[in-house]
Amino acid sequence: MSRYYFNIRSGNLLYEDPEGDDYASIEVAVEEAIAASREMTAESVKKGELVIMRTFEITDTRGQVIATVPFSDAIKLK
Repeated sequence: MSRYYFNIRSGNLLYEDPEGDDYASIEVAVEEAIAASREMTAESVKKGELVIMRTFEITDTRGQVIATVPFSDAIKLK
């Protein structure tokens, strides 16, 4: 298990995840980030907004970005 942090990039702002969570692999962490971005996007739509211009920056314990998950990639616009 490795600890990963799901920081959120919104334009020039970075909201850091202070705690992180343990995942079996980076692939599992990316899948969790996709699910979380879908939930956050759905909640924003319920409030009359569409927040898709954000990105999860998944970092390791050293603060290095291991993967990025743009919210816009987590949903399909039809």
